[in-house]
Amino acid sequence: MTRAVIYARFSSDNQRDESADAQVRLCREHCETRGYAVVKVYVDEAEPGKKEDRARFQEMLSDAKAGLFDVVVCDKVDRFSRDRYYSAIVKYQLRKRGIRIEYASQKIDDTPEGRMLEGQLELLADYFLANLSRETQKGLEENALRGWHTGGRPPFGYKVKEEAAEKRSGKLKIIRTYEIDEPAARIVRQIFEMYDAGYTYGEIIEATRDAAIAVRGRPFSKNSLHDILRNE
Repeated sequence: MTRAVIYARFSSDNQRDESADAQVRLCREHCETRGYAVVKVYVDEAEPGKKEDRARFQEMLSDAKAGLFDVVVCDKVDRFSRDRYYSAIVKYQLRKRGIRIEYASQKIDDTPEGRMLEGQLELLADYFLANLSRETQKGLEENALRGWHTGGRPPFGYKVKEEAAEKRSGKLKIIRTYEIDEPAARIVRQIFEMYDAGYTYGEIIEATRDAAIAVRGRPFSKNSLHDILRNE
């Protein structure tokens, strides 16, 4: 009997566990239809498809080297990997060991035409991820130009406030904007004034030591001072 393993992956915390459960269910149905014996299931949770060191994926590759199965079943091409270059290398290694790759929701056979279709789907998955990254970056840049907070710790001298600013599709959108944190801002102004007057980093750190400890719990280092002075 053909020994099969199932590999499932969901890429972010926004995708719920049910996403992986659905993939595994479809893959089990695929195996049952073909009379395969499922010997193991691998699920990577909240792991991006571009990431090569996915724990369960690497475990599957180790098991492949040990000859524990004959076929890998995934729901779709992009669940295996979204990096078409890495995917090509891994699939070549698996096929050298006589291990096939099948997809429960995509009918791709092991013919030249099937290989071409698989390659086109991998290319589309790779494009989708690259385009998503580009559009996300554009959105972050646009928000930054509007003075909106885009995540992470705000620059020293500012704090983040939430306000309802836009109404889309009947819903108020909560945005996060910057406002001056006056106790910290006084120190920032002193830093820039002293730097403009020609004081060294060491002199500025010493002059702001007590105020910095009072506001941020520790004095500035040369690196943190450099970050403040160079942050647009």
